[in-house]
Amino acid sequence: MEYIETTITEHIRNQAFREGEVKGEVKGEAKGEAKGEAKGTLKGQLLLCQQLYQQGLLSEDKYKSMTESLNQQLRALQRSKPGND
Repeated sequence: MEYIETTITEHIRNQAFREGEVKGEVKGEAKGEAKGEAKGTLKGQLLLCQQLYQQGLLSEDKYKSMTESLNQQLRALQRSKPGND
């Protein structure tokens, strides 16, 4: 009888562990995708600012203030978690 109880207990413990792993992987993937999207958006905005500046549609002061803010956001995003992309 003890053997069956131990096996059931181990099964329950292992099942909970596997479910926890799956939930952790899904949560990690979702965070990674969101972080990747945010990085892509910021890089796109930086590129757009650069193009507008090169075309003479943005003043140098405006360009610097906009890109400084975007670069700060990008650095903060990259520092936010270990395993930076």
